[in-house]
Amino acid sequence: GVGHGNLKRQPPNPLKGEKETQYENYFSTFLYDKNKVSKMKRILALLLLLVAFNANAQIEYAKQMAATIMNQCKDSMVVKKYASHLEQDKLPEGNRPANWNYEIGVVLIGFERLWKMTSDQTYIDYTKHIVDHFITDDGKIRTYVMDEYNSDNIPPGRQLLRLHELYKEEKYKIAAKTLRDQISIQPRNKAGGFWHKLKYPSQMWLDGLYMIEPFYAEYSVVNKQSQDFNDII
Repeated sequence: GVGHGNLKRQPPNPLKGEKETQYENYFSTFLYDKNKVSKMKRILALLLLLVAFNANAQIEYAKQMAATIMNQCKDSMVVKKYASHLEQDKLPEGNRPANWNYEIGVVLIGFERLWKMTSDQTYIDYTKHIVDHFITDDGKIRTYVMDEYNSDNIPPGRQLLRLHELYKEEKYKIAAKTLRDQISIQPRNKAGGFWHKLKYPSQMWLDGLYMIEPFYAEYSVVNKQSQDFNDII
């Protein structure tokens, strides 16, 4: 290797200031100083260890959260009973039943990612258990009403695609096709954006990007419908 003692100092450059020339000399020396390079390697190694430790800690937290969810929602996933929900659905206190909605999709996409990171089948088994609560043998989705044109019903479609990929059960494919059919006839505003729900005419909500597009894009990839990306993007 070339030691820093063999490096020639840069002569003053009339087009550069004195400080700029000093910085060039410093960095040239630093890059070829074996001791400093060795220190840099140790620092980088330490940083990589810290990143790995942090990632590991995050996985542990995720596993603990997943364990809590599986313990509290053993048979079906019921969202928290907010007073506004009970009033909206005209239900007495404590009687909001489980229904097919985006909350399930949000939680179970986390389970899917945890499964990919840990290879623990428990997380996919739980996903199948929860989704099967809603999907009948002939592919109908319990509690789902297409005529509501509710974009909140689309996110769990991603779990249908994954379960069909893993288990090859036709019911998941049929149910996913139902959600895709909704997208085809979902009302749109004048700019071409999806209405959030039928009961909110012409309203295009920001979270609609999360509700529809991820499933729409994944469905298009799985079914080789690349032309749909002209609409998605």
